[in-house]
Amino acid sequence: MSYNSISYFDLNLKTLTPLDKFVMRAFVEEPYLTNIYQSINYAQQLKMLGKTYCYKYVPLDPGLYPKIYDQNELIDLAFIATIVDNPYTYDYSKPFYINGRVIFCDAVDQSFIITLKGKQFYDSLFEALEMAKNYRTTGRYYCYYLRTPFWFPPYEQFNAVIPGQKLILLWYNKDYIINGDDHVKSILSKYSRKND
Repeated sequence: MSYNSISYFDLNLKTLTPLDKFVMRAFVEEPYLTNIYQSINYAQQLKMLGKTYCYKYVPLDPGLYPKIYDQNELIDLAFIATIVDNPYTYDYSKPFYINGRVIFCDAVDQSFIITLKGKQFYDSLFEALEMAKNYRTTGRYYCYYLRTPFWFPPYEQFNAVIPGQKLILLWYNKDYIINGDDHVKSILSKYSRKND
């Protein structure tokens, strides 16, 4: 191991900031989130081909049950996610009217909408990591301007410039955050049960 790689991957886990933990948590959840985002693409593509598609959504929120959506429900929920400004404060007791249908959203639907609403932000973060890796391999410097959406909960409101090497450092050490973070432990245990 070279001198550069030793210093590069040395992360003091005792000095992690809330921003560091937030980014590491996002990297831990990446397979879970991208799988959900991909389900919308599959739903749209297969519907156009006249085929059926179903997706089992397993919420990370404690107390919510898994739910199976067909392609029409997935497409409807993706549409709702685009029209709701703040999915946390929206009044879901009001029905949605989509293509002549009346749609009521329960707590699981709300969780799914919140997850879909974050797609653009998380895709950007995951893409930034790949850019940082690419820039590092070619000896260039990269920075990512992380700005969480206004509707994120207050404890997830961040606005910061993150050097590419810090992104890689957080990604490389992301699994260590589960040692002291019950939230991430619960996420990983639920996700692993979903895939069993």
